[in-house]
Amino acid sequence: MNENSVLHENSTLVGEDAAVAREPVATRRPRWRGWAGRVLPEAPPSPWPRGRLAVGYVVAFLAATAFQLLIPAGRSRWTHLWAEDGGIFLFDGVRYEFLTVITGPYGGYLHTLPRLIAEPVVTLLPPELVAPVFAVASAAVRSLVALLVYAASRAYLRSSPVRFAHAALVVVLPVGLSDPLGNLTNLHWFMFYGVFWALLWRSAPRVPVAVFAVLAALTSPMVFLLVPIALVRLLLPRARSVSAAFLAASALQAVAMSRTERLAYSGDRYEPMQVVLAALLRVPLAGFTGSEQVQHYYPAHGHLPLLVALLLAGLPILAALRWARSRSGWWRW
Repeated sequence: MNENSVLHENSTLVGEDAAVAREPVATRRPRWRGWAGRVLPEAPPSPWPRGRLAVGYVVAFLAATAFQLLIPAGRSRWTHLWAEDGGIFLFDGVRYEFLTVITGPYGGYLHTLPRLIAEPVVTLLPPELVAPVFAVASAAVRSLVALLVYAASRAYLRSSPVRFAHAALVVVLPVGLSDPLGNLTNLHWFMFYGVFWALLWRSAPRVPVAVFAVLAALTSPMVFLLVPIALVRLLLPRARSVSAAFLAASALQAVAMSRTERLAYSGDRYEPMQVVLAALLRVPLAGFTGSEQVQHYYPAHGHLPLLVALLLAGLPILAALRWARSRSGWWRW
């Protein structure tokens, strides 16, 4: 090979590199959209007729709501207000103006959805009806979150029974049938889980899901963990309105959190490893037994209940991932 041919080849390579560098952003953007589309796939159309599907959703909503209200722990909420429902939301609704209540943080963050429910209740209804209305409203919100999970998970869980079981956990898991049952105070846990699936739901109806995303972001202090999903969703056409609404509401929550103070639960030094270990020892077992029962299992059985809980939680997940890998490669990005 002579010197002229080498120079020619080098100049060709330099020209190609320069052409790539000069490639317009518009032509590179579809690559990002393709990646985002693999991360957030579209759900296949439902095999059920629309009318039959609507009836199924209504029946499931009524059954889930009734379950929460009629079990023994749920019936106790008909006559008693739980946690901050009475001491904060009811009291503030009686004492302060609507705008002051809605924009006022408590515990270091905004509680927009509970306050939106509490404000008209305490204004329009007699005191003896406040507790049952709070209980019904809380149960209804959880049921709606369960329905959202069922609908949004179609792109990831193709089996209808698996999706049904997954959505039912929002309502029937024991950890949600103690403190969080029948009160507005703990709705932020369920709203956070719901908005996680709402952001993954690429083909969601835009207006209602955007409203849900806003309410969740203005109610839960943990929504910032989901910002990366919202940013990926911005890359997709016809899916940006939900992300934009969620990010705007999250910014408002961040402003509110930065301008308020939260009393510390303890003066002990923060140790990240201890937090991780405590979560590992408590969360899996509490999910299956309820938070009040954890303190009884460890003294009696040691770490055996934890191992059982980890197996019950982990084996179905591993089996589902294995099944999904053999059936489809949607996550291979």
